[in-house]
This record gives sequence, C-alpha cells and structure tokens, in this order.
Amino acid sequence: MGLFCLRIFIAAVVLHSALWETSVGDTACSPEQYLEIGTRGIIQCAFTESLLAITWYDVDKGDPILFYKDGVTSGQGYESGEFDIYPNGSLVIRNVSINHESDFRVTKIISGTIPTVSHLITLHTTEQLELNCFVSGSRPAVNLRWIERTAERDNTLNSRYINSTYDNVTYTSRASTKFNFQKTSFLSLIVCEASSIPLDLLKGENMILLENQLANKEYQLDDAGSLSLQSALVEHEGRYTCIYDDGIDGGALLYDVFVIVDPVPAFPVIEGCNHQQYCVLEKQIQDVLTCLYQE
Repeated sequence: MGLFCLRIFIAAVVLHSALWETSVGDTACSPEQYLEIGTRGIIQCAFTESLLAITWYDVDKGDPILFYKDGVTSGQGYESGEFDIYPNGSLVIRNVSINHESDFRVTKIISGTIPTVSHLITLHTTEQLELNCFVSGSRPAVNLRWIERTAERDNTLNSRYINSTYDNVTYTSRASTKFNFQKTSFLSLIVCEASSIPLDLLKGENMILLENQLANKEYQLDDAGSLSLQSALVEHEGRYTCIYDDGIDGGALLYDVFVIVDPVPAFPVIEGCNHQQYCVLEKQIQDVLTCLYQE
C-alpha cells in the first residue's frame, strides 16, 4: 500500500537575492504597509517635489532612524547598516524581521519657510511558509497539487511536482509550494490533493489548517473557534464577524460586543461621607443630599 504523508515546514524562506525588494502600497505614503520577513524591503513613501531634507523615526522606540539631505545620508540606523533610503524618500530595510513591526514616521522639510509635513506608517511583517507533501511506494506515480480551500471554490496554488523511482517498479511523488497569508487572513485551509490514485490509497487528500499568528497579536483563537483578548479595552467595543468554513460548508455570524467598566468604588458615594465608616451628616431642611457614581 502506498504511503501518503504530509510534511509541513513553517519557516521564513528567503527566495531572493540581496537585490530583490518587497513593498506593498499603492499610494505615495500608504498608512499600512506589509513586508516579507527575510527579504530586503521598502517602506514606500515617495516624494516628487523638491525637498530640503527627510527624517525617518521609529515611533514605538522613540528613536530617529536616519536623516537625508542633499544626497547625503546619516543617522544611527544608516550607520549600523540596518536601514537605507532611496532618493525619493522611501525607507529601505536591508533584512526585514518581526522586530521591524512598528509605527514609522517620515517628516519632509521642503524649505525654511514652508511647514514640515509628516506621514505615519504602520508596518506589518508577513512570513512565507514552505509546504511539502509526498506519496511513496506507489505504482503508477501519483499526481499531486496544493490548493487553498474555501466554501466557494478550490484555489490552485503554484506547486513544484516531481516523481522518482529507485527500482523502476514503484514511485515517490512530491509536491511543494510557497504560501503567504493575505493581509486580512486569519485562518487558511490548505489541501494536498492526489489524482491518478491507486485503488489501495486510503484517501485522495490531506489537509492542514494554518493560523496567521501575525494577523493580530491582541487576539487569540482557541480550538473551538472562540476569540479571546488578553486585555479588553473600551476601543475593542463594536461589531465582530465570525467567518467559518470547513471546506464543505461555511457562513458568517455577527456579534455586538460591549465593554463594561466598573466604577471606583463599585457603589454609590454620598458626598461628604467617608465610605469606610458609618456616616452621620448634619443638614438643614433646605440642604441637598447628593449621591453619585465616580468614573
């Protein structure tokens, strides 16, 4: 009987030479941009007008990265070799890592009389996964392909397929693919599918559910599909959509989430009283008694 196995390698894979660069952003300074870990990446922010100087900052760390003026670049980030800059103002990260996930601010100085202009850019990093599956000891060879399965359709992924034999009797077939999460994708169902299946192969496919841990570090998804927050804040209040899909059936559920903030102290307070002891107030008939909840 043939052996159908699935091997998953979850790691950053560098496919490009040092001259290859990744960037995402259709506008001159897109407020959210994505770069792939392990590559040379560009935070796009192109200025077409004449400039006196450009400064890049890492907002989260509170540090200036580099300064560019009259074709000369300086600054700690540049001198360390971690960053560089294009003449159009875009920031170059020589080797993108997860530590570069941050808010960056670029400030352009046009002249001494015109106010400076700043742009805030949030950088997200993505990681490429190498997926491999194989069927060994079969005759004839089994054709394999990788697909991404949704409730609507199967999307074929670019795959590299090879088969080999050592005894000219049975074959080992392999398929590999490179997978990147989409910007907003949290879960992806990836399937290795076999065709030209021998009669004794137990099943024609194997699948794996991939969770994008880089999508949002505030939230966690458990095995039952429940979403949890490490620390709930007022800004997390709102409407949430749960999109589910098992490869055969799918749907969406809406939830209205309200955040409750307990008052401090957690009981009504009578003005003029110490709430830690029995209270007696001397009041006139015309006086007003007030109790309140403090924020």
